Amino acid sequence: MTSSSLSSTKKSNVSCTYRVLSDLFVLMSLLYIFSFPSANLEFGAVAGVRNISNPVSLARLVMDRTDHVMLISDGANALAAEMGVPTVDPDELVSPVAKKRWEEWSKYMGVVNHSFNVKQPVTADIPDHETVGAVVRDADGNIAAATSTGGITRKKLGRVGDSPLIGSGACCDNTLGGVSTTGYGESIAKVVLAHRALQLAGSSLDRSGGVSCDLQSAFRQSLQYMADKVGGCAGMIGIGRDGIIAKYHTTTRMSWASVDSNGKKECGITVD
Repeated sequence: MTSSSLSSTKKSNVSCTYRVLSDLFVLMSLLYIFSFPSANLEFGAVAGVRNISNPVSLARLVMDRTDHVMLISDGANALAAEMGVPTVDPDELVSPVAKKRWEEWSKYMGVVNHSFNVKQPVTADIPDHETVGAVVRDADGNIAAATSTGGITRKKLGRVGDSPLIGSGACCDNTLGGVSTTGYGESIAKVVLAHRALQLAGSSLDRSGGVSCDLQSAFRQSLQYMADKVGGCAGMIGIGRDGIIAKYHTTTRMSWASVDSNGKKECGITVD
């Protein structure tokens, strides 16, 4: 699976996670959300599309060219055809590794338990769920975020996880920050994880505009809340209203990369 990247014409803080494997019988779901200081929050999402190689671009069209916030399956593909969005053979989106995973694992919850409910060594062979996310803040403080995924191996046909759900797979507000999530989608959706983290950071703003609970701390607390309430592991990346990059995960690993406003580049497969 490929995913469109978010970009800015001005100096930006960028934080992103990436997984590059695709699920067999891939059904992509994603979110594209923009936040502007002078406008209402805007977002667009699509779910259940099989043959769009850059679905973030299609979600952007939902946001920009329709009166809706989410389109699914045939409706999303109809918009793609109307707008001239290129399509691909779904087989091209299925990697040999994803097919191997499909054959190795027979139960969805088996994959979930192995990947998200048990802490494995970093070098462990874990079925990938290839979520890709990005968060961007430009020099004027405008924030955008996107999340895209092929889902978890052995999911049921028609299953939609957290990725296209506003406040779960991603969330951003110029006054608070921006977040993209990855992990066990059902748990993430139950606690509305991205929104929870932003609200936690926002509730800690003092009267002078300072932050007593930064986004990094909010990530830790939100992921602990999820584990305590519904179980499961996840990861989060984001940028605070102050422009500081945050990243944290309770999954075994989470590939990530970042570029700050000074051009400093960092990457890793875990967050120390």
